[in-house]
Amino acid sequence: MATAQRQQRSAQPRRSFSARARRAAALAAQGHSRKEIAALIGVAPGTISVWKRHREWQAEVERWRALAEAPNERRQARLELESLEASGEALEQLRLLLESATKRVRTSSGVQEVPDWPALKACRLVLAAAAPAVAALYAQAGEAAPSVPTLSSRP
Repeated sequence: MATAQRQQRSAQPRRSFSARARRAAALAAQGHSRKEIAALIGVAPGTISVWKRHREWQAEVERWRALAEAPNERRQARLELESLEASGEALEQLRLLLESATKRVRTSSGVQEVPDWPALKACRLVLAAAAPAVAALYAQAGEAAPSVPTLSSRP
């Protein structure tokens, strides 16, 4: 009779995990250890070990990990977009500086506008520092970076 009961039990589908088991799976997905999970949930560490062997547990942990990664990917994309927008604004300001990088100098023939070499050199240094970052962004996007003419400074 006991054999018939075992066969009948094995034929029935298993119950789904309890709320505690689901909470434990969420904690495991967050990186907590077996002992930490057991203490937080209020079960023995051995119970966590038993749960870990079940496919339902593993599926629940993977589901929680996927949920945790999705917002991070969106946040990363949003931060990259904001960074690109800020870089674009900074480069526009730099372009304006380059266009107006002159100073008035009094000479024997009158007042003349000459290039403001320290300002131009500062702009050149900023562009030289930004070029690798721009190239890295293009590489990350899988595109070829545009060729940028080199800037030469004069004394």
